[in-house]
Amino acid sequence: MSSQATKIAGGLVALALRPFLGDVSGDLVRMITRGPADQTQRLMQVMTESQDRGWRTLEIGLRGSSWWGRAANRLMGRGQEVALQGQIEAFLRDMESRGDGSNPIDSDFRERCLGELKHARTGGLVPGPSIPVDRFPEEIRIFPAGANTTQIRQAETQALGQIYRALLASGHANLARYIELAPMGDAPLLIVAVQYFFRRAIEADQGLAHLLQVQQLEQIDSQIGQALEGLDRGFRNLGDQINSVFDELSAQVSEVKSSVDGVHDKLDLLKGKMELDEARRQDVQDAVDKKHHELVAMISQLSEQVARLSGNAVPTATPVRIEDTRAVDDLRRQAGAALAQRQASENPEERKQAIALAEVTQRFDAAMHRAFPHLMAPTAAERSGIRPAISSGASSLFNRSASPPPRKRPPADGPARFSVSVYRGSSPCAGIRFSLVPEAGGQATVLTSNNRGLIDGPEVPAGSYRLSLCDQ
Repeated sequence: MSSQATKIAGGLVALALRPFLGDVSGDLVRMITRGPADQTQRLMQVMTESQDRGWRTLEIGLRGSSWWGRAANRLMGRGQEVALQGQIEAFLRDMESRGDGSNPIDSDFRERCLGELKHARTGGLVPGPSIPVDRFPEEIRIFPAGANTTQIRQAETQALGQIYRALLASGHANLARYIELAPMGDAPLLIVAVQYFFRRAIEADQGLAHLLQVQQLEQIDSQIGQALEGLDRGFRNLGDQINSVFDELSAQVSEVKSSVDGVHDKLDLLKGKMELDEARRQDVQDAVDKKHHELVAMISQLSEQVARLSGNAVPTATPVRIEDTRAVDDLRRQAGAALAQRQASENPEERKQAIALAEVTQRFDAAMHRAFPHLMAPTAAERSGIRPAISSGASSLFNRSASPPPRKRPPADGPARFSVSVYRGSSPCAGIRFSLVPEAGGQATVLTSNNRGLIDGPEVPAGSYRLSLCDQ
């Protein structure tokens, strides 16, 4: 018996036992090896038969469908085994039809493999000698206890490599290549065939199947016991964690209660402060109402003066209402019309009235701006903050309200010059432009303030003029 044949048979023992190596195979093998002699002999016989049937299945796949149709029923006679060999045959045909160079399967390759397999069988290389049962534990040591899927695949590759190297050493390179062929995502053909036939043989043997079932039940019982122990430990740990969480929650609840009590105290203090602030607000509101009534009275007096100077009847029956913006606007337009009429008059007495009316209008506008700034539209001068002051010996009619712009009347005996000082706040402004337009019509003159904020006006003929701020 050659050493290569022993290596091939030992590798197939490990591959056949691999499906039983989950949690029970080690104990199963030890139980069988220490059991009655008839069970030991039966296990060794089942292993040898499974290896032989695996090799014959690969041989039938190599012979093809023509040979298979004549011999399948006579040799195998089982539907599932026929299906397995049919799958191997279909896989080989698919490999042959692809011809992509990865695993070329053609008629020559099949013939070479068949010749090498026949030679190996004649020389006793396959299926090989029967491995004693007491050597099974040594063969399955390549599969570590508790191995995962990756480790199991690596161990299978190692066992298959042992068979591959033994075939190469015996001069069967094509046969070695054939046993490594594997469908996409599946194990190699030899592994699938040997494991299939060994499992079927174990299931068919009542004694071996009973041992397997008993050992599996004992293992399941052991696993359940371990699981229950772990569950008990988990419950105990969970109880300790729950108690710890309850202790923490109790401490946090006490903290929250203290915080809530503190918030209640602060709310009471804030409530008292709000009541005090409400009393102060009421005092301020009373003061504002008082000031409002004073302003209403003052505006009523000013409106009476404006009406008297403009020649209109004094509105004594109805007091001036600050909220009535239409009444304020109408009164302001009436005053502006009366002012324009008297400014354009040649009567010296009416011109004096125009000066007095302008002063009253300025006071009225100033009071309205202070009391109700939102009712008065700002002028261009107010928007820019520019305040011109005319100085030429005559009275200035410029004002800060929305009334008609100021007019400048030179002396009647000939042309006159005048100057304008331009301020923003209390600072003189340079580069500010004004437009001087004759009331009688004509071309406007644009005047610009110098670095000191002064405008030295040109000599102008006698007449009335309108001085307005240009858009900056």
